[in-house]
Amino acid sequence: MLRPLAPLAVFTALLALPATAAACAACACGDPTLTVMGTGKSFGGRLRLSSEWRRRAERAPGTFGETRIVEDRVVFGTSWAPLDALQIGLTVPVVDRTVETATLARHRALHIGDIDLLGRWIVVGARGRATHQLGLTAGLRLPTGPESTDAEGRPLPLDAQPGNGAFMPSVGVWYGLFAHPWSGHLSVSGVFSGEGYAAFTPGAAGLLTAFGQYQWGTAFATRLGVDGRWTGRDADGGVPIDASGGPTVFGLVGGLAEVTTDVLVHATLRWPLVDARQSGERAEPSVALGVTLDL
Repeated sequence: MLRPLAPLAVFTALLALPATAAACAACACGDPTLTVMGTGKSFGGRLRLSSEWRRRAERAPGTFGETRIVEDRVVFGTSWAPLDALQIGLTVPVVDRTVETATLARHRALHIGDIDLLGRWIVVGARGRATHQLGLTAGLRLPTGPESTDAEGRPLPLDAQPGNGAFMPSVGVWYGLFAHPWSGHLSVSGVFSGEGYAAFTPGAAGLLTAFGQYQWGTAFATRLGVDGRWTGRDADGGVPIDASGGPTVFGLVGGLAEVTTDVLVHATLRWPLVDARQSGERAEPSVALGVTLDL
């Protein structure tokens, strides 16, 4: 039976997919714990494996015209609950990112991205049939994505890099509602960054995820909500960049289906509702597919 809040897991392509990834605001909207840990009620000893593929794209203004950034990202994740109230997780992304400029220059990088270490603690409602859950999240993004270079050994533009090259800690709070056939999730978190590649420091960011979910019978659910991010100003060599930072908000609609008792597949479409970043970058709709296995 599909849990009241089924995990945001992803159908695994397990293939090298063409694309791009950058140090932009849109690529990290939403709650980073959802795919690997899900939103269902956890229990001590639970082990989960997941894989997610997401394609996203955006356009950015440039000196000689518009640049388009395309990314395919496959994220392999695992999480374990040593206690009913505690989950710990690890995600390893493979990032394929392409940058195409108005001058027809094309940069592409295909590498492992930045690994995330994640934790989630249920403060209220960890046991039993609690209608409400309240908890805390924490994470640390490691600069494991290598700095990509061209054929002559020169670093590619930041927008073509598979990672930021910086340590990025995060903390947050979340709330879960379980009132079958309805359920819901709300989370707010903050992400902070040190200096990364090319002496670039991404601005601190606030992330928001909110959605409601309806259970259609025992094996299918749909959800509707928003993912958002507000980013402060970036810095170049310690000097703030005026044309940076701002809000990005996506609407989301998705479906989850139970294949077997322990296997769930998921599909989600996100589209930009608000994109007011000072840099002029504008996001396009994105899609995600995935699969999750509970052991």
